[in-house]
Amino acid sequence: MQVLAPFAETDAVKIQPGQAATVTVDALPSKQLAAHLLSVSDIASSSSSVVTYNGVFALDRSESELKPGMTANVDVVTGEADNVLHVPTAAVRGSGSSATVTVLQNGKQTSVPVVAGLQGDSSTAILSGLKDNETVVLPSVSISASTTGGTSGTTTTGITGRGGGGGGAFFPGGGFGG
Repeated sequence: MQVLAPFAETDAVKIQPGQAATVTVDALPSKQLAAHLLSVSDIASSSSSVVTYNGVFALDRSESELKPGMTANVDVVTGEADNVLHVPTAAVRGSGSSATVTVLQNGKQTSVPVVAGLQGDSSTAILSGLKDNETVVLPSVSISASTTGGTSGTTTTGITGRGGGGGGAFFPGGGFGG
């Protein structure tokens, strides 16, 4: 089985054949299927002024419950960092060695310079500048959140494509094929 999933043009340039992916199927919500990217189309599709490029994914194991045309979501791992602190992405201002986060020290908010690594949708790896269990203040709310994961956490970045069979629920075309 293969999955055809469209990716926005900004994401299509970040994915490469061989990258690991996780496929979930709307009809089988409790299953996560391992896959890898076979290819990305060089030809763009456009719908409502949105440009996409199709990625073709091969499942690493066959699944008897899958049927051609089922709607699938594909998450592609584009980077991974082990043994780093990670904080909510919203807490980080700037990038790389020019990044800062606000921490709570002795009841006062203090901006601290950090070195930011991989940035995901929800968390960013902090390579240096923070200690485990420091309280990081989120800028959009008045409460604070502690760093999560400690030195054993993993930050994974990725992008998602969605394919649907028979016209699809999100993008036209795509889905599983034999």
